[in-house]
Amino acid sequence: MQLNKENTRIETKGLVMVAMKQEKIGTRNGASTVHDVMSLAMDLTDVRSSVRGRGRYVPTGYVGYDQRVKGLALGKLSIIGSRAGEGYDVLSLDIARHAAAADVPSCFFCPDKSAIEIGRRIMSAEAGVPMETLFSGNDLDEGESVLCDAAYSLCERMPLYIKAGRSMDADCIAETCRGLKQTSGLKLVVVDGLPSIVDHVDDEPRVLEQFSKLARDRDVAVVLTDLATRGPLRKPGLGNLINGEAECRYADAILFVYRPEFKCACGGDANKAELMVLKHPWIQPCTFELRFQPEYSRFTNH
Repeated sequence: MQLNKENTRIETKGLVMVAMKQEKIGTRNGASTVHDVMSLAMDLTDVRSSVRGRGRYVPTGYVGYDQRVKGLALGKLSIIGSRAGEGYDVLSLDIARHAAAADVPSCFFCPDKSAIEIGRRIMSAEAGVPMETLFSGNDLDEGESVLCDAAYSLCERMPLYIKAGRSMDADCIAETCRGLKQTSGLKLVVVDGLPSIVDHVDDEPRVLEQFSKLARDRDVAVVLTDLATRGPLRKPGLGNLINGEAECRYADAILFVYRPEFKCACGGDANKAELMVLKHPWIQPCTFELRFQPEYSRFTNH
């Protein structure tokens, strides 16, 4: 705990100095010298690397991805896609849950599920009690009750906010984020179900632009999920996104959940999963191995 306090003190002091330097940039008729810009860039790198990327990135909880790219960048929009049934909705809730467990204020928006269902999914994932047990209405045994009580106590300390229901659009989400930023220091916004908050597929580019602006204006990491088409290729790519051109324009990163042997007649491992990085500002496309655990509604590190 003392180390975390010291890191925070170093980061805060460094960022205050950076902010003072930012105020001086652009005073020469609205333009800056390359020396001023490079000086600021180096200061930011020094401050943030001294605390291993804390401050400007939100952890996803997936070790390989977080080690490689530090997580989800504040002020940026990311897209998570998958084909039907392969788990973009589960992964998006996992990310919100992991971030909140790391004490990052987060909000999960879901127009397609009830708050009770989301709560049960979180309970199953955190407690390791099967979804079937929580949804069946059967009594928990003693061991399951202990696990659920422990998960409940953990969730009491997690800064995770949930908004569910069909009467939801981009304006409603933006207003909620504005309030949570002021009251709780919101850093992560996850919206599960881009198609559900637009009236028509042709409206998606406008909504993507709106969420990109929300990320910049509120300095939060924004994650949208989108359902990909199955397409002619077995392994998904950017071409599987209906509005791929607009998503590439507005999203800083585009990730795909891919289960190679999902619905495969070969009898392979249907729960083997990959987190595919299809677009990122500074790494080449790559893949990280995950494991899907449907009984607990979660993905785990491989």
